[in-house]
Amino acid sequence: MTSYLITSIAIIAAFYMCRMAYYGYKSKVLGKTVTPFTKYDKKLKKRLLLIGDSTVYGVGTTSSDCSYGGQIAHDFPNYEIHNRAKNAAKVSDLMNQIDHFPPHFFDHTIIFIGGMDTLHFTTKRKLMKTFKSLSTKLHILTKGSVVIVSVNNVGTVPFMLSPLKQLYTWRSRKVSSYFSEIANENGFTHVPLFREKAEDEFTKDTKQTLALDCIHPNDNGYRLLYRSFLYPTLKNSL
Repeated sequence: MTSYLITSIAIIAAFYMCRMAYYGYKSKVLGKTVTPFTKYDKKLKKRLLLIGDSTVYGVGTTSSDCSYGGQIAHDFPNYEIHNRAKNAAKVSDLMNQIDHFPPHFFDHTIIFIGGMDTLHFTTKRKLMKTFKSLSTKLHILTKGSVVIVSVNNVGTVPFMLSPLKQLYTWRSRKVSSYFSEIANENGFTHVPLFREKAEDEFTKDTKQTLALDCIHPNDNGYRLLYRSFLYPTLKNSL
């Protein structure tokens, strides 16, 4: 009986791993088809820095104009937009994205982060410690506000099955609360994308909001997230 139970658990675990690896592979393929949105114009006197992970890189969009960066450029045309995001970036990768800029080079900075740290169970202690160093650099680099856009509810992605669905919903909730603390301690603005499943408009019809990898938003998904969460904050700060 014990041997049967162990074998069953091993088979289920292997199935989960293969399933997640398959969708992870599809995500990498999508990542190779996009170019992060940037906008350089020496005539513009204001600069906005975008750093973070694949969400601000634009994975899942058919055009960079549909990404967060593209939508920001449309609504705030008086800003140059520098996008230093990298696919699969974690908090520990952010420092490398802000090197080589002089002090007060940017008017505002927006950080899109948390997905990979949620999946990889980065500890709260490590997140807080990394942001302590990062905060000093960001405040030197940025004249105005720093905004953190943190992880959505990872447990709601369609391929996530029980008990991982419950585990990653719990984990997403915790990571969102960590970023709230980080924002408060460092003088940042926090825009949490996390919502409980029953309250999450994004997941009510994932065929309309998710890309082919069932992980990243598609054009409609980015539009919904931007309009619902990010734009209300930016219109009061940019």
